Amino acid sequence: MTSILTINDVSKRFGGLKALTNLSFEVYENQVTAVIGPNGAGKTTLFNLISGLIPIDSGKIIFNRRRIDHLKSYERTKLGIARTFQTLGVFSNMTVIENVMLGEDIHAETGIISTIFNTKKHRKEEKYIREKAVYWLNRMGIEDVKDKNISEIAFEKQRLVEITRAIVSNPKLLLLDEPAAGLNITETRSLISKIKDINDSGITILIVEHDMDMIMEISDRIVVLNFGEKIAEGKPEEIQKNDKVISIYLGTTY
Repeated sequence: MTSILTINDVSKRFGGLKALTNLSFEVYENQVTAVIGPNGAGKTTLFNLISGLIPIDSGKIIFNRRRIDHLKSYERTKLGIARTFQTLGVFSNMTVIENVMLGEDIHAETGIISTIFNTKKHRKEEKYIREKAVYWLNRMGIEDVKDKNISEIAFEKQRLVEITRAIVSNPKLLLLDEPAAGLNITETRSLISKIKDINDSGITILIVEHDMDMIMEISDRIVVLNFGEKIAEGKPEEIQKNDKVISIYLGTTY
């Protein structure tokens, strides 16, 4: 297995609060790796550190054999890291396809002058971005609403728009932060199928999620956090049998 992301002895504090302490684990190419733990375990902080929204205090973050913890967020996106958020990050005053096309903006070659004067190069690039957006909207099952305003579509589809926009940015690694939040059982089952399809397309996935049935079904490996520290790591069947994880997080269900 080839590692695409290495979290090496990473720590983060907020004042007197230890959000993450000496955290280390690997994310392997073409796999789905899940991070689970109780509220306050440090999961979203981890995603914010990986994506560059906040700086680490110590340790290293290595992506594709390159240290990235000193890079800005947009630089990490250009390298191939995309993410979604617990709270929807879609633009309600834009259409579905406009939202999705924004995902490719980070890689756009034509500048503001080409856009203003609508040059041939700009038109060609916009056509490519639109076609790519339509392809993924169709693959995600929401191509039929591409011209609707975001505010006109159901929450489930808004969530899929956000994921699709992240995919259109050409990620090698996709960070999904509680993608099933707010979805019912049927919608979650549909989302599971789509996440598997995304992973099958060659995109490595790191996911934070509270739905344990979903995590156990889609994950190749699971990292368990508690109060900012890793308490377990392994395959789903190993995590299900881990006494420490059961007592702290899973309960008797598993």
